[in-house]
Amino acid sequence: MGKFSTLAVAVSGMNAAQTGLYVTGHNMANVDTTGYTRQQALQQDFYSQNISYGATGVNQVGLGVDIAAIRQIRDKFYDISYRDQVGKLNFYDVKAKAGLEIETIIGELQSQYRTDSVFKDMFSSLQELSFDPQSLATRENFISTAIMFVNKVGNVYDRMVEYQHNLDLQVRQTVMRINQLTNDIEKYNRLIMDAEASGDNANDFRDCRNNDLDELAALIKIEYKEQLNKRVDVTAEGHELIVNGSVNKMGLKYIDPNYSFVEPVFTNSNDILPSDASNVLTVFNYAKPINPATKNDSGQLKGLMVARGMKPLNYSSQEPSDPRFDATGALAIPQPTPLELNDYYRDLFNWNCVIPRALQEFDVIVNKVVTMINDCVAPYREVTPATAPPTYEKDPDGPYNLYYENTTLTEIFVRKNGYYDAAGTYHEPDRWDAATNLYNEPDPDYYYSLYTAGNIAVNPALLADGGYNLISLMTPEVPGDPDSAPQGVSDNSVILQKLLEQWKSGIISISPEGRLSADTAISGEKLNIDSSYKYFISNESIQTNESLNFLDEQSTLAVQTDNKRKTISAVSLDEEMKAMMIYQRSFNASARLVNTIDSMIDKIVNGTGRVGL
Repeated sequence: MGKFSTLAVAVSGMNAAQTGLYVTGHNMANVDTTGYTRQQALQQDFYSQNISYGATGVNQVGLGVDIAAIRQIRDKFYDISYRDQVGKLNFYDVKAKAGLEIETIIGELQSQYRTDSVFKDMFSSLQELSFDPQSLATRENFISTAIMFVNKVGNVYDRMVEYQHNLDLQVRQTVMRINQLTNDIEKYNRLIMDAEASGDNANDFRDCRNNDLDELAALIKIEYKEQLNKRVDVTAEGHELIVNGSVNKMGLKYIDPNYSFVEPVFTNSNDILPSDASNVLTVFNYAKPINPATKNDSGQLKGLMVARGMKPLNYSSQEPSDPRFDATGALAIPQPTPLELNDYYRDLFNWNCVIPRALQEFDVIVNKVVTMINDCVAPYREVTPATAPPTYEKDPDGPYNLYYENTTLTEIFVRKNGYYDAAGTYHEPDRWDAATNLYNEPDPDYYYSLYTAGNIAVNPALLADGGYNLISLMTPEVPGDPDSAPQGVSDNSVILQKLLEQWKSGIISISPEGRLSADTAISGEKLNIDSSYKYFISNESIQTNESLNFLDEQSTLAVQTDNKRKTISAVSLDEEMKAMMIYQRSFNASARLVNTIDSMIDKIVNGTGRVGL
C-alpha cells in the first residue's frame, strides 16, 4: 500500500474520531434536556483492497474507517411498555382525583358543618318537634333546620355538577392537545424523512417525535409503527389517527340537546357538532366495559369521560334496559336500530360513571327525606266526586295510612321552579295546582318537576310572618283510635312519631348492582336514612381507594419502566468523558500517523530529489 493510501487511512481515522468527539459533545451538552436520547457514532471499515491470493484465501488490507451511522441508544420495547403504563397511570389519576373531589364536596373535611350533620340535625329537629309540637321555638327551629338542610344538600349537588362542567372543559382542552400532538408528530415525520433522504442526521427530530408520542400515549390509548420510509403511523382507540401523511383530527359533539357536555368524535369540523350529527365516528366504544380485564383502561381523555359521564343523574334515573330484549328476556321484535343501540350503550356507560353515580345515590337519600316529610304534613289530595268536599288521603305507598281532615296541605319542601310539560301546560312548583286542585306529579322527563337536591327549597309560606302555624300536626278524631285528636283541634305528636319511625325503618333499596335506589319494589336488603348515607359514603370511599390503589401500582410500574429505559438512553457524563478520552487518543494517534507520513514524504521529496511511491 502506498504512502498516500496510508495517509488517506490516517485522515479517515481523524475524521471518524472528530465525528465521535462531536457526538460525545452533543450528548454532554444535552445531559439535562428532557427526552434527549444518547447518541453513538458507529464506525466501520471504509473499504478493503485485495493485495494477494494465497492458499488460505484472499489477503486484504483496509483502506480506512468510515462512520456507518449516528444512532440513538434506545430500546423500543421499553418505549412501548412505558407508554402503556403511563396511559393507565393518567386514566386512574383522573378517576382517583374525581373520587377525592366528591369526598371533599360531600365530607367537606375543612367544614365545621359536614353534610352528614344536616341529616342528623333534621332528625333531631323532628324529635324536638314531636316532644313539644305547640312550642313556637321548636317550630321555628324546625324551619331553620330545614333551611340549612336545603342549602347544604343543594350546595353539594350544585358543586358536583359544577365539577362535571370543569371536567367537560378538560375534555375539550385534552382533545385540542391531542390534535396539536398529532400535527406535530406528522410534522416531525416529514422533517425526518427529508433529513435522512439527504444523508443528514435526524436524531434530534426523532427525540421530539418520541416526546410527543410519550405525551400522546398519556392522553389516549395508542398503537404505532415506524414504516420503512421512517414515518410513524399512529392509531388511537383502534381508529387511524396518523396514516401515510394524513391526520384524522378529533372534534367534539354535544351529547344531549339539554346539556352542554361534549364527547370526542372524528371530524374535520372546527365547530362543536349538534347532538343529532350522525356522520361522525365516536372515538370511544361505549359498548365495551372499561376495566383492567378488557385492557382498555388507558388515557387521560377516557379517564375524564369516565369521571364526568354524559349528563347528571338524579333519584328518578333508572338503569337503562337493553333494547335487544323485551321484559321477558326474549329477543325484541323488531330489533333496535344501530342508533338506538348506540344510545343504550352510551346511557349504560353514563350510569356507571363516577360523578353521575354519586349524584344519583346522594339524590336518592335527599329525595326520600324530602318526600317522606312532605307526605306526612301534606298528603296527596283526592277529590271524589269533583263536586264533593275534598278529602285528604295519605299515599298508600307512604309510611302509613291516615286521613287528615284538618291539615293545611302546606308542604315543607317545594320545587324551586314551575315547569312546562310536552303539551305546553305550565305546572306550579307546589304539589297542587291551585286552580284545578290537581296533583303536580313529578315527571322524570322534566327536571324542574322533580324533588331533587338541586331543585328544592323551603316553602316560602313557612318563611312568611306566622308561617310556622302552617306546619300540619293535627290528626282527625277517629272512633276507636286513642292516638287521634279529639275533634281534630289539638296538636298531636302521632304524625311525627310515625315519621320518626319511618326515618329509622328500611325505606331505601339496594339494587342488585349494589347501589342505592328509590325503587321500593326491588327485593332484598333495605336501609334506613342513616344507614343509606353511611352506605353511600362507604361506597364512594371504596371506589376512590380502588382507583388510588391502581394509581399507586401504575405509578410504580411507569417509574420503573422509565428508569429502565433511561438506564439505556440517558446520558451519563462519566461514560461520555470516557468516550471523549478514547476519541481524543484516536484522533491524536491518527494525527501522529499523518505527521509521520508527512515527514517521510518531505524527506523523500526534499532529501533525495525523487519521489518513490
